[in-house]
Amino acid sequence: MTGQVRNLYEFGFWTGLRISELLALRKCDVDLDRKVIFVIKALVHGREKETKARSSARTHQLHDTAFQVLKAQLSLISNEHERIFLNPKTNQPWRDDRAIYHNCWVPSLKLSGVKFRKQYNTRHTYASTMLTENKPIAWVAKQLGHSDITMTLSNYARWIPENNQEN
Repeated sequence: MTGQVRNLYEFGFWTGLRISELLALRKCDVDLDRKVIFVIKALVHGREKETKARSSARTHQLHDTAFQVLKAQLSLISNEHERIFLNPKTNQPWRDDRAIYHNCWVPSLKLSGVKFRKQYNTRHTYASTMLTENKPIAWVAKQLGHSDITMTLSNYARWIPENNQEN
């Protein structure tokens, strides 16, 4: 992956945003001074919607890598579009996650020789990375937009170092 597509997925790996949230992200949702983004919309089947659940609307603290990727992406796009992640072939906002899945994700996996996995794994990678780095479970839950730590623990407890028997 290169350019805008690489930025989109790298940002996904370092924020844990759902693909629909990544595609809906707008310049007005970014506060570079505070290093946060406001996750308040999702792009589903070509329509902008509210986030998946009330708790999914959140202020997300950017990891340093995500912050650098965001700045790089902002330097690639013009002021004419409000959306941050654009289709580099058309320079228009992505319609939905199916387009990027078929045009970018699947071909990149095949080309790299990586075993197939869903785009949603960018979210799982973020959560497991943050927990492996000993970030508090409540903080990770909030970053992911979970309503409480129950879902976060049920999906990711094995990544908390003291729960991992191999450590």
